Amino acid sequence: MENPVPGLNIPVTEPFYQAEVSLSKFTGPLVASIPNDAKLFPEGTVYAILGADPEEPAWRGAKVNAGRWQASTGQYQQSANLKVEIPKEALERFTNQTTLLRYQTIGESSMSVSSEPISLTISK
Repeated sequence: MENPVPGLNIPVTEPFYQAEVSLSKFTGPLVASIPNDAKLFPEGTVYAILGADPEEPAWRGAKVNAGRWQASTGQYQQSANLKVEIPKEALERFTNQTTLLRYQTIGESSMSVSSEPISLTISK
């Protein structure tokens, strides 16, 4: 099971979901918006990853809580309009390369689910 691709604060071309960052013009950070229809673990976290293999990413971003505790229901509820950031410094590691950008959610059971990737070309 994969989640839909994230939105970005830079243009993404479809249907193959490609984006390009020119580091000399980019002030950063790259912001990935998690679609509200993504299936996240509400009791877990979500974060950005870079690299070809989602199980062994080359870079992993800061974790953001995917949901909030609802005392009225006694359960976690997935938050809406979540965003995760990829700092410019993290992108610099991939200068003159194309890598895959995804977000990943992980629950209390340590099970993780990744999104469909965006092919991200990073130039100077």
